[in-house]
Amino acid sequence: MPLASDFGTGQVFLSFLWFFLFFIWIWLLIVVFSDLFRSHDLSGWAKAAWVIGIIILPYFGVLIYLIARGHKMAEHAQEAAAAQNAAAMAYIQQAAGTTPTAKVEVGNAPATGPKNAPVTIVEWSDFQCPYCGRVEPTLQQLRQEYEGKIRLAWKNQPLSFHPNAMPAAEAAMAADEQGKFWEFHDALFKQQDKLGPGLYDEVAKQIGLDLNRFHASIAAHKHAAQIQADMAAGSSVGADGTPTFFINGKKLVGALPVDSFKQVIDAELAAQVAKK
Repeated sequence: MPLASDFGTGQVFLSFLWFFLFFIWIWLLIVVFSDLFRSHDLSGWAKAAWVIGIIILPYFGVLIYLIARGHKMAEHAQEAAAAQNAAAMAYIQQAAGTTPTAKVEVGNAPATGPKNAPVTIVEWSDFQCPYCGRVEPTLQQLRQEYEGKIRLAWKNQPLSFHPNAMPAAEAAMAADEQGKFWEFHDALFKQQDKLGPGLYDEVAKQIGLDLNRFHASIAAHKHAAQIQADMAAGSSVGADGTPTFFINGKKLVGALPVDSFKQVIDAELAAQVAKK
C-alpha cells in the first residue's frame, strides 16, 4: 500500500481514512494467522470474509491515495494556470509598452537593500507556495548582481489552500520582530517541505532568537493584523496570486526567468540615468 505521507498537504480526512484501513488490514492479517482463525470458532463464511478483506483493503488504500494525489495535482494545475496567464498578460503589456504602474508602498514590511536604492521590488509571497520557492534562487541572484541598486521588500499573501502558509508567516514576522526576518525567510524556503512548529523552533535556535519572546509573539498572534493588511493591500493592486512582484510599481507575476526581472530592472535603472 502507498505511504500516507505521500498524500497532498491538507488531505487530513483522506489520510485518516487511509490509516484506519491500514490498521484494519493489519488486524485482519493478525487474526488470520492466529489460533482463533485456525480453530473451529469461526464458520467457513467468516474465514472467507476475512481473507477477502485482506485482498480488497489494499485496493481501497490505492484508491484513496490516487484521490488525494488527484486533489494535489489539481491544486498545482490551478496555480500553474494562474501564473501562466498572469505572466502572459504581463509580457503582452510589456511588449506593447503599456505596462501599468501601480503605487505600492513598502511601509513597515521587512526589506533588504538600501532605502535609497533606485529600484524597489515589492514581493507578495507565500511560504508554502511551490512557485514562491522556485523563484527564490532568482531573487538571490538579483540581490547579488544588483547589490546596492535594488531594495527587496516582502509582503505576506498566505493563500487559503496552503494550511501552513499563515502559521509560517506569523513565525517569520515574529523573527522580524527580533531583526532576523531574512535569515528566517531563507531557512524556511530551503526546507519548504517541512513547514511546521518543529522547523520554526529549529530555525529560531539556529539564528539566535529569544525563544520565549518568539513563542509569545506567535501565541498572541501579534502580527496577524499586519499580515491581514498585507493581504488586503495585495488584493487592492491585483496581487491575489503568488508570487507577485512590483518593480518600481511595474507588475510581474510568477516564477519567471531571471531575464524577465533584469529587463524591467535595467529599464528602470536606465530611466533613472536619463532623468539626471
